[in-house]
Amino acid sequence: MKRTERVEVRNARLRGAMETLIPNSNFEAFIELVEELRDEAYNYAISVDSVKDQRLTLAAMGESRAYNDIVGIYRNYLDHLENRLDEQESD
Repeated sequence: MKRTERVEVRNARLRGAMETLIPNSNFEAFIELVEELRDEAYNYAISVDSVKDQRLTLAAMGESRAYNDIVGIYRNYLDHLENRLDEQESD
């Protein structure tokens, strides 16, 4: 299987899993918490305490990126839904 095919399969699986989560207000609260944690990790990464030690900075940036990836999956699914709705309206 080619990389692009693997990515499409992965994205399809993520979309399928998200379909049951999106209308849930608890999941939306979870995403808001992840966004807050991402911002905290980023702020720590650029703080004086972290900058003193490169390993701490790299760890905090990795944490921030992980949170950002979770939020990105959510946002991509919302974009996918919006595009699907636009296509349905234009039909």
